[in-house]
Amino acid sequence: MAENKEVVGRVLSIIEENYDVRAILEKAVEWEEKNIEKLETLENYGFQWHEIGVYPQKLNKLVTMGLLKITYKSRSFTEYRLVDRESVKKALEIAAKTDEELSEMPVEIPDDLFSCIVGHDDVKKLLLKALKMEARVHFLLVGDPATAKSLFLEELERIGGRYYLGSSTSKAGLTDVLINEKPKILLIDELDKMNKEDMAALLSLMESGKVVECKYGKTRNATLNTIVVAAANNISKIPRELVSRFAVFKFVPYSQEEFIRVCEGVLTREGVSTELARYIAKVVYNYRPDIREAVRVARLAKTKDEVDEVIGVLRKHSPFSKFRWTT
Repeated sequence: MAENKEVVGRVLSIIEENYDVRAILEKAVEWEEKNIEKLETLENYGFQWHEIGVYPQKLNKLVTMGLLKITYKSRSFTEYRLVDRESVKKALEIAAKTDEELSEMPVEIPDDLFSCIVGHDDVKKLLLKALKMEARVHFLLVGDPATAKSLFLEELERIGGRYYLGSSTSKAGLTDVLINEKPKILLIDELDKMNKEDMAALLSLMESGKVVECKYGKTRNATLNTIVVAAANNISKIPRELVSRFAVFKFVPYSQEEFIRVCEGVLTREGVSTELARYIAKVVYNYRPDIREAVRVARLAKTKDEVDEVIGVLRKHSPFSKFRWTT
């Protein structure tokens, strides 16, 4: 049976906004292709949730969307089947082709990329060069909290980098993110806190570009041309074979004047006046010299008096008492 263009369009619209649905449909198509003879001869035949590794709650949502239908239901189990396999298959083929075309598109780099970061011009130059290259070069930025490493990740997130927190306890995991989203740039914060399974997936990605997921007897894979830029407080907990895949840069904390200049750049981009941005930077530096803390204060305070009030509350309840608060 030929695909229905209207159904193809609807499926494309759904999977464009929901990667989970796309993954489920891929598994459903794979199962039905393998069992096509039984599907053609047995009207009520279908797959059960454990056969494609997707819980019933998610499958029932696809029934509500009109993508799946229930072919048999009892107290013990439920069987499902795609409403229009050929249309779903066509939509997935179009989506895969679109992913491939997008992965080949060059990254659009704005003129002000990294402009809020004071110093580190040599690192900026190498990163910009790597972003424009077809070959992949990966970067690991190492340093204490409140150095420039997080700023680099935030700037790269502006141009479409996919942010992933290494200490995240997400059930999906890095492999699922890579296969579903196929990012051009992968940004990993707290790499030193990443679990072993995610580190193994990252090593494979950086070594060969290949990512493989095996769950419930099913296999999904992708070949990506992804650039990895990661940040870590130290590299002692990161496997040597993974560290060797990176160009590693050690950052030192900013001086007070450098910190103030960085804060001015970041906060004025958020709409804060230069005068207030500089005041916030000075106060925050003597309390807790962290750019993210300055951003939080700026979002809570719109005047100097409000800045003093916010900092006062933060100091009262914060463990960072070793910093002396002066203005």
